[in-house]
Amino acid sequence: MLEFAQVSIESQRYSIATKAYNYVLGLGESGLYFKNAQLGMLDAAYLQLSSSFQPESTEIQRVEAMFNGFFDETSLDYENAIIAKRLAELSIYYLN
Repeated sequence: MLEFAQVSIESQRYSIATKAYNYVLGLGESGLYFKNAQLGMLDAAYLQLSSSFQPESTEIQRVEAMFNGFFDETSLDYENAIIAKRLAELSIYYLN
């Protein structure tokens, strides 16, 4: 399912990727690929937002809340450094 989500992202089908990641997340936190699905979901949300010419402020706030919620639950490490970078880009390009 994660491979399907990644192919969907590469095809810029972000809503389909989101559904695939949601499926994996729905299997529970004890699932083998839960963290990968979390990271993929955040990446898909950011890519969908950044692909919009002029995203709505509500969408920007929703994606920011997703990122902040993720970092409220986990600490920064090498596995999620790309997500920290995406949050920084979100702040630079859309929140200031």
